[in-house]
Amino acid sequence: MENFIKKAIQQRQEIPPQMDYMWRVDLPDLSAYMEERSSSDKVKDGPILAIFDDDFIEHSQLNHRITSFDIPTPSFEMRKVVAPGAGWKNAGMMDLAPISIKMMEFEDGSTLNYLNTWQSLMINDDGTRNMPVEYKKDIRLTRLSQSGFDIHISMCKGCFPIEVGNINYSYESNTVTQYGVTFSVDSIEHEIIPFDQVRRRMEKVQTDISNSPTNPFSSVFDVKRIITEAIGGV
Repeated sequence: MENFIKKAIQQRQEIPPQMDYMWRVDLPDLSAYMEERSSSDKVKDGPILAIFDDDFIEHSQLNHRITSFDIPTPSFEMRKVVAPGAGWKNAGMMDLAPISIKMMEFEDGSTLNYLNTWQSLMINDDGTRNMPVEYKKDIRLTRLSQSGFDIHISMCKGCFPIEVGNINYSYESNTVTQYGVTFSVDSIEHEIIPFDQVRRRMEKVQTDISNSPTNPFSSVFDVKRIITEAIGGV
């Protein structure tokens, strides 16, 4: 038991634990759809109202409005097989629960506009429904190391928003408005980057920083460039 504890402590010192708050999300880009619909001011027919204008915020800015992201793991139906004097269990159908996220709203209203725009891809103005290829998009979730390097990429395939939670208004509240959004997802592909690869990049950054010019002005820009290139290169 003592050796087990020592090994666990040693491993924790060599490989830092993964922190819950170290992650980022990349939402799909809907700007192409916005350009196609730029001739219309609003989608008036049907329950979904999406505003189309030149001030539609880029999806890259909305990525930073996501405050939580609950990613599901596959679950399998358990089947029981019963025979005279015997019985066993095997795996049945696999299911994947929806994705749940929370997004902040700012005074520009772009968060709700983005979500309404995505949902409007499902239904046309005349009530006809589009093919899934029109509205199913991919969402990328990236886990980061404590030093900011990519270590685990989860690509959520075939996503579309099936529900935007109720919007609460209260005079007694003093918090930022948030939307709870539920996404259907077809599959999730995980790519875990080997720790040795991450560690080599960390060591390279440390070496490049130590070899950067001593000029305080140039070194600041060099350090920023080195770190940006290293993180973006993983």
